[in-house]
Amino acid sequence: AHRACGFQFIRFHGVLNPDMHIAVRSPTGKIQYHWQRIDRLYTDLLRAGVKPIVELSFVPRALASGKRTVFFYQGNITLPHSISEWSGFIAALVRHLELHFGVSEVRSWYFEVWNEPNYSAFFTGTYKNYLALYAATARAVKSVDPRLRVGGPATSGLGWISEFIHDCFQRHIPLDFISSHTYGCGPHQWRSGQKGLRVGGNPASIANGIRGVISGIRNSQMPRLPLLI
Repeated sequence: AHRACGFQFIRFHGVLNPDMHIAVRSPTGKIQYHWQRIDRLYTDLLRAGVKPIVELSFVPRALASGKRTVFFYQGNITLPHSISEWSGFIAALVRHLELHFGVSEVRSWYFEVWNEPNYSAFFTGTYKNYLALYAATARAVKSVDPRLRVGGPATSGLGWISEFIHDCFQRHIPLDFISSHTYGCGPHQWRSGQKGLRVGGNPASIANGIRGVISGIRNSQMPRLPLLI
């Protein structure tokens, strides 16, 4: 994809999932970090010519407050058991990445907090819970290196963006870019009575939605924020 299409970045789920074995709790209760698999993963990506958009999700099992998971890869969608423990883990991860790959390299990456927190399949909390999680995570990233780029809210359907910008600005929460997803879908009730989603009838629905978000950013308290879709 990099050679044929010129892709420069790649974003994907699960970098903190159980099969990465990145954070485990010892029999004495201490959290132990294992960086080998994430090092190999990002080394292979860089060799292929692409940089990671580091999606900081989901919660490693050892740090999670519950057992609810999503999909076959068992991403834990509950909140961290301890925000301070989570913040320490994020800071340790970022510090290791800079030591292993170099400060200038990691500063060219993006760090995104979570995936679609406004969709119950991916997050058990509320907007207020997400904002607190984002604030703790973003501050942990910046505590290691203020020049690293961190953003969100990584929502489904371009949701939560205006209130997220407002709250980050008002509460002095670090925010370097806005990210969200859009699918060109809308709510629909089928003849059977079942409710769900269907592809919208307007072929410009995705483009119009993105234009609306761009306009909203430009008219916000943080008008220069880049947008990742």
